[in-house]
Amino acid sequence: MTTSNDVVRRLQRNSKNIRNICILAHVDHGKTTLADSLIASNGIISQRQAGKVRYMDNREDEQERGITMKSSAIALYHQFGGGEYLVNLIDSPGHIDFSSEVSTAVRLCDGALVVVDAVEGVCPQTHTVLNQAWGEGIKPCLLINKIDRLILELKQSPLEAYYHLQQVLEQVNAVMGMLHTSKVVEAANRREMFQPPANKPDQSSDQDEDEKAELDCEDDASVYFTPESGNVMFASALDGWGFSIGHFSDMYGKKLGINAEVLRKTLWGNYFLNTKTKRVCKGAQEKGKKPLFVQFVLENIWSVYDAVVTNRDLIKIDKIVNSLNLKIPPRDARQGDPRAHLSAIFTQWLPLAKSTLDMVVSQLPSPLQLGSERVENLLCSNAMAFDSFPKETQQLKQDFMACCSDPSVQTVVFVSKLFSIEKSAFPQHQNRPLTQEEIAHRRELVKQRRTAKSELASESSVGDGCDLLPAASSSTTVPTTTSTPTEDNEVVIGDLFVLMGRQVLPVDWVPAGNVVGIAGLDQCVLKSATLSSTLSCPAFRSMSFLATPIVRVAVEPVHASDMPALVRGMRLLNMADPCVEVVVQGTGEHVLGTAGEVHLQRCMDDLAKRFARVEVRSSEPIVPFRETVVAAETNRVVPSSPGEVDGEEEGREGTHSAGSLLGREGRSDCVSLPEGWVQTANRAHTLFVRALPLPGEVSRLLEANVHLLKALNAFGGSSMRETREEDGAKGESGEEGGHSSKGESPDVAAVKLNNETLEQLRELREKLRVAFGGAPEYTSDAADRIWSFGPRGVGPNVLLNCVPTYQRPSVWSSIDCCVVKGVVTREHDTSIVNGFQLATLSGPLCEEPMHGVCMVLQQWSHQVAPPSQMGPPLTSSEDTPSLPFDAYGPISGQLVSAMKEGCRRAFLAQPVRLMAATYSCSVLATAEVLGKLYGVLGRRGGKVCSEEVKEGTVLFNVRATLPVAESFGFAEEMRKKTSGLASPQLVFSHWEVCYGRREPGPSAGVQSLGDVLGKEGAWSFSWCSVIGRCVRGGGSLVLQLVFSHWEVIPSDPFWVPTTEEELLHFGEKADTENIARRYMNMVRKRKGLPVDEKLVEHGEKQRTLKKNK
Repeated sequence: MTTSNDVVRRLQRNSKNIRNICILAHVDHGKTTLADSLIASNGIISQRQAGKVRYMDNREDEQERGITMKSSAIALYHQFGGGEYLVNLIDSPGHIDFSSEVSTAVRLCDGALVVVDAVEGVCPQTHTVLNQAWGEGIKPCLLINKIDRLILELKQSPLEAYYHLQQVLEQVNAVMGMLHTSKVVEAANRREMFQPPANKPDQSSDQDEDEKAELDCEDDASVYFTPESGNVMFASALDGWGFSIGHFSDMYGKKLGINAEVLRKTLWGNYFLNTKTKRVCKGAQEKGKKPLFVQFVLENIWSVYDAVVTNRDLIKIDKIVNSLNLKIPPRDARQGDPRAHLSAIFTQWLPLAKSTLDMVVSQLPSPLQLGSERVENLLCSNAMAFDSFPKETQQLKQDFMACCSDPSVQTVVFVSKLFSIEKSAFPQHQNRPLTQEEIAHRRELVKQRRTAKSELASESSVGDGCDLLPAASSSTTVPTTTSTPTEDNEVVIGDLFVLMGRQVLPVDWVPAGNVVGIAGLDQCVLKSATLSSTLSCPAFRSMSFLATPIVRVAVEPVHASDMPALVRGMRLLNMADPCVEVVVQGTGEHVLGTAGEVHLQRCMDDLAKRFARVEVRSSEPIVPFRETVVAAETNRVVPSSPGEVDGEEEGREGTHSAGSLLGREGRSDCVSLPEGWVQTANRAHTLFVRALPLPGEVSRLLEANVHLLKALNAFGGSSMRETREEDGAKGESGEEGGHSSKGESPDVAAVKLNNETLEQLRELREKLRVAFGGAPEYTSDAADRIWSFGPRGVGPNVLLNCVPTYQRPSVWSSIDCCVVKGVVTREHDTSIVNGFQLATLSGPLCEEPMHGVCMVLQQWSHQVAPPSQMGPPLTSSEDTPSLPFDAYGPISGQLVSAMKEGCRRAFLAQPVRLMAATYSCSVLATAEVLGKLYGVLGRRGGKVCSEEVKEGTVLFNVRATLPVAESFGFAEEMRKKTSGLASPQLVFSHWEVCYGRREPGPSAGVQSLGDVLGKEGAWSFSWCSVIGRCVRGGGSLVLQLVFSHWEVIPSDPFWVPTTEEELLHFGEKADTENIARRYMNMVRKRKGLPVDEKLVEHGEKQRTLKKNK
C-alpha cells in the first residue's frame, strides 16, 4: 500500500500503533539495501529495484561511493494482526566519520534494528551502535544479514553455517552482556556509596558475593538476543528474503502436528526430531543428529540456492516452486540472471519486508511505552539530580510518558539536527497534473494577457493550522542553552512536514510521539535545540559523539569578492552538520574541522554546491599536535632566588638552543630573569614556576573524566568565587591584600550536583592521590594542592600550589562537606589561573596545546612597586579610596602575562617533545596481499603490531598504527597496491600518552622517528579488538579513520650533535631528518611564526646555459 498524505494523518493520531525505529550497523552490512526492501513494500519503489536504487541515499556522492553519509527518515505503512501501524524509519550511516548522524537518529527513536553481517560478525561500529542504543535506553532487535555469503562465498554446509551463526549471535550477546553487567555493577556501587557506614559489609568477599547475587537476580531476559523470543531475524537483503523462527514454527507445526509454541522454543538450539516417536528431543550434538534449525530451515534454503544459482536445474526449480505453492511470473522464470530468478522465489516464500516489519511491530515499543528512566536521562545531565528540579519540571515527566496531544498539556519538541533540502522537493514546487478548471482559468489569463504567476496562490502557508503548539500561543520557547536564540527566546513554527526519504509531505498538525520536519528554524537553532511551550522545561541532555573533528583545513574563496558568501555558507554548514567545527582564527583564517578524510570531502562539496555556492579552495590538512615534556636524565639544582644563578647554565637535553631555534624575542610586559623566575613589568610580583611531566596514569584519569571536571568547574569554581570577600583584609598567612572566606560551607554550591557525581569526584581525587603517590618527583599531597586544570579548565595539565606562604583552598574544596575557616585567598588569585590557562592552550614550540604537563608554582612574592613606576592617583568618589596609577597597566593583566611567560620558560627548561595524533588500524586481507599491505604501512610511518588468522576464514587480521599526519591518501594507495582486496578499518581505541624512552648510551638522543619505528618494543601501545572487512568482488575500498590516541615522538626537536661519537656518526650538520623538527617547523610556518632554518645551503653564482647554434 502506498503511504499517502491522508493515511499518514490518520495513523499519526494513534500513538499506540506508531513505531519510531532506526537501522544501525557497521559500514557495508546492508542497511540501505534492507531499507529499500521495506520501502518497496509500500509501493514507493519497484520490488525489482530494491537494493539497486538505494532510495534513502539521495545525495550524488552517496550513490557514487556506495555508502550512506546522511541519516534519512521515511514513514511506512504496515498491517499486522488486523491492525494498521505507522513505522517512522530512519536509515543511519555506518561509516565511522558520520557516527554523529547515528547519535541524532538514536535520540529520536524508541527502538533500533541492528544489522550484522553473517560473515564479518561484530565489527567496531557494531559495538559502537549497540553502546549508543544502550546509552539512550532504546530497545534493539537483531537482523543477521548476508547469509547468502555463507553459501556462495564461503561454501559452507548447512551444519557449518548453523555453528557459524551461533558464534555471531554469541558475539552480539557478549556485547549486550557486558553493557548489562556494567549497568548492574554501577547501580550496586551507587547504592553502596549512599549506604550508612554501619550497614556496609566488612569483608570484600561478602561484597563480591552480593554483586554476583545481584547479577543472578537481575532479570536479563530482555537484554539478550534469542531467536525463540522473536527478536532475531536471518536474512539476505540483496536477495530479498528474511525470516524469524516464528515463520517456520507455524508452518511445520501444521505439517508435523506439533504444537507451534513448542517448535518456537526448540527450533533454535541443541534439539532434534525423533522420526520414530515424532517428538522433539534434546542432545542433537551429543547424538550426532541434525539440529532442527539445520533440518527444517537451512537445508531448504541451501536447496533453493543450489537449484537456482550453483547448479542451474530447471526441473528441480519447478518442484520447489510447486511444493511451496508459489506462482512465479513467466517473465521472472525466464530471467537470464539467476539472482533475479532467486529473488522472485524468495520474495514470495520468505518476504523480507513483511518479516522485518512484523518483528518491529511486535517487539519494539511504541511512544506510549517510554520508560521513566529514559525521561529522567533526557531531562537532566549525569551531574544533575532529577529531584532537584522544580515541581513544574518534574510534572513534565508524566506528560512525556502519557504522550498526549491534549492542548492543556505542555508541548516539548527536540530538534535533533538541521538539514537542507532542495526547493524542488517541496510539494508547492513540484509539477502536478492540472484540473479542467485550472486549464480553463489559464486560457482565460492568456486571453487577457496576464501572467499566470501573479494569480496562482500557494496551497500551504507558513503557520497555518499548526496545532503542534497550544492554541493560546503561536510560538514556542527556546531555552537559554540554545546557541543563537532570538529576542525573548521565542521562535515561530513554520511549515510541518512528514519526511518521506527524498520527498516531504506537508501536514497541518502533528500529534505527540511522531517524527516531524519543521521549517524555518535556521535563524534560531544551532545543530540541536529543545523547543517547549513552557520555560519550566530544561534543555535535553546533549548527545555524545564518537568521532572527533581532528582533520582541519583552512578554507577561502577562489575570488575574494565571494568572501561574504563563504562566511554565510560556513555558518549554514556548521548548523547542518553535528560534527563540524568552524573556527575563525586570530589570523583571519576560516578553519573547518571534520572527523576524517571522507567527512572532509563531503563538507567541501556541500560548501561549494549547496551552502556557499561559490568556488572554494582549501589548504593542506591541518594536523593537530600536542606539546609535552619528558623526564630529564639528570637532576638539576634549582636556585631558591633569582640571584643564586651562575653566569653559565648547565647543559641539558634539548634546551641549549631552544630559544634561538624558536626565534624567541624578549617580552616587554615582564622582566627577564634567570631560568624559572619571572617578574611583572612593575617588579611588584615575582614568580618561580617549574614544569614537570605528569604521570601517565594522571593524564589518563583526567582525559577519561572530562565530564566530572566540567561539573567541578561549573559548580565548584563558582563556590570559590562566591566565598571571596571584597574587604581586602589580612588573612592568616600574613600576606597583604588577602581575602578571607565567608562562613558559608564550600559545599553550598555542590548541592546542585547529585550525590552520585559528588562521589565520583571524590573517587577521582582518591585515584589522583594514588597516581601522584607512585611518582617519585611528586609529594604525597600533590593531588590536594591542585590549583587548576588546563587548558579551558578541563585539560590534561595541572597547576600545583607549592607556595610556602600561601595555603589557598584546592580545587576540591567545593566537594568537601567540612567548613574551612580562616582560609585566605590572595588578591589577583584568578590572574595566576588565567595565565596558566593561556600557557597550556598555546605552547612555546608551535603554539599547540600542552598535554601531560604539571606547572608547579613554588614562589609568589609581592612587594610595593617603586614610586618611579607609579603615576598620579586616579580620581575617585567619596566611597572609593584613590588608587595610584600603574604605568604598565592593571596589575591583574601584568600577572597574567608574567604567569604565562613563566610557564613557557619553565616548559622550555625541560626536555621538550611533540605529541602526534595517531590512528589505530585493523585490516582484513588475504595472504597474497600481506606484503603489499606492509609496504604501504611502512612508507607512511605505520607500525604493525599483530597478525592473526580470523577463525573460520582464510583472512588475516592485521593490527597497526598510523600517524594522522601521514594518513591522507592512505585509502587510495591501499586500493592501488592491493587491487581492492584489502580494506583497512581505523577505529577508535582510547586516548593514551605513549612515552618512547630511549636506550641509555652516547647516542641516546639521536634516534629519528624512522629508527624507532624499526625497533621492536620501542614504543608502547594499547589496542582494542577490532576487525575490518574484505571487499567482495573487487568492490570499492571503504576506509575509516578515527582518532586513537596522542603519542610522544621520541626525537628531540632541538637536538644537534655535540659529542665526538655523534659528530663522527652524523657529521657537523646532522643531515639525518628530524621528524619532530619537521613537524614543528611545518606548524610554525602555517601560523606565521619564525622558523630557524637555512634557505640556501651552498650559495653559487647563477649561470645561464645557452645552447650554441
